Amino acid sequence: MLRPMTSDSGKRRAFAPDLPLTYALVALALVTLRLLLMPIAPHDFWWHLAQGRRIVGEGQVPVLDYYSYTQSGKPFFDQMWLSQWLLFRLYQLGGLPLIIFAQCLLVGGSYAGLLWLSARRSGHAKICAAVLLLGVMPVSFDNWLVRPQSFALPCFAAFVTILTAYRLRWWPRAIWLLPLIEVFWANAHGSFPLGLILLSLTIIGEAIRHARRAPGFLTRRELASLIWCGALCGAAIFVNPRGIGVLDYVQFVLNAPQTRFSSEWLKPDLTTFGGVYFYVFLLAFLIVVWRRRQFLTLTDALVTLPFAAQAMREGRSILWFAMAAFPVFCVALAPRRAHGKAAEDRPAFNLALLFLVWLMPVAVLPWWKPALGLPAQIGALADEETPFQAVEKLRKLPPDIRPQRLWHDEATGSYLMWAAPEQKIFIDTRFEFYPSQQWIDAGNLRYATGDRAKLIAKYRLDGFLIHHQRHSRLLAFLSRSGRWREVYRDRFWILLVKA
Repeated sequence: MLRPMTSDSGKRRAFAPDLPLTYALVALALVTLRLLLMPIAPHDFWWHLAQGRRIVGEGQVPVLDYYSYTQSGKPFFDQMWLSQWLLFRLYQLGGLPLIIFAQCLLVGGSYAGLLWLSARRSGHAKICAAVLLLGVMPVSFDNWLVRPQSFALPCFAAFVTILTAYRLRWWPRAIWLLPLIEVFWANAHGSFPLGLILLSLTIIGEAIRHARRAPGFLTRRELASLIWCGALCGAAIFVNPRGIGVLDYVQFVLNAPQTRFSSEWLKPDLTTFGGVYFYVFLLAFLIVVWRRRQFLTLTDALVTLPFAAQAMREGRSILWFAMAAFPVFCVALAPRRAHGKAAEDRPAFNLALLFLVWLMPVAVLPWWKPALGLPAQIGALADEETPFQAVEKLRKLPPDIRPQRLWHDEATGSYLMWAAPEQKIFIDTRFEFYPSQQWIDAGNLRYATGDRAKLIAKYRLDGFLIHHQRHSRLLAFLSRSGRWREVYRDRFWILLVKA
């Protein structure tokens, strides 16, 4: 895909990209730009950073809750300790800019690998670039938040790529990397069972193809190697601080009723643009795959359709479906014969185009993006609605005024864990950790429904950190009661203490 440029006399001048590489690199530049223009959301990031700080400071993985006054001392299974440790180490080395840059490498690198796989399988980099930009990226970027899941994306992409390469006999020995990847994954993010699912579906598909003697089927020896690899990956998940207990954690999270309070665990919403776009993408994928099924294998269907079914049940699975479907979609879309005259390849023009396109992500790298004067929605390193000043004001309140049992929402709790670890919190984004009743109570307070005075007494609340828009009804109720006074206000936040 790279070839030397030569002058008319045949003298080598420089290397320049051909058209397929140009399409791929333009697509990756736009993916990178999208990643760099996303400020860090407050929801999950800050509490993971706080937990990483604690792991580094104590030299061990905590097993009890330290942060809340509602569930203080309750056992807490911290399965994502390794990614938390890595996030804090990155922060120590380079602050938020380095974390954002690492996020760009992790997520962008994952899609770069899948784009390469799709282009090699289909032979049409232009189609693959279009699928990535018009299909995969729009349905996925809501899940590109800076959090431990970012470390799981390259793991999932590696499983898809290596397993596909194995059954196509590109790199037969690469499958022995998968158990090592699974060890990392099982300590970095709770999605690690997806690797075992991909392996199991591939084994089932290839075993059926072997029995039917389908074209390109794996031999008995190749199939046996794949099964041994699966067994090693199954053993690899127990290489973690809690051993076999990690399975109990996964089962608990999957069955915990508290997860229904998180929008990520709900079905894609057809009343939103993102939900509609997902179903359009899914329908297009199913139609194309069905019409061009003769160019695909049974294994291609097995490693994508279960993820499609799961994505229809919970929005957080759309990300994994899009990644698994990407190469299969491209193979199904690619024409089997060339039509018309091939486009003239102009390496010098391609190189100039890539230089201009890649100037955009370079221009917004996190080290100098804040100085560009961009709107805060894309120019800030962290979401502008993160309560930076409000929490700083809270920390400076005199001890006799500062609330000890502060009410706030879950995203604010995540930031408080990082910025004010001495301030015990009401709730945060660990949805499976807090009981369902507390989530119901938190919602009733947020929307000022039910017996609000009773709930305030139940939790013995002595302060409120309230967002103007999100908690407007609660703010109105507290203002009418006359029992609270305002000690801080900014564009987004109000801090109230007892009058």
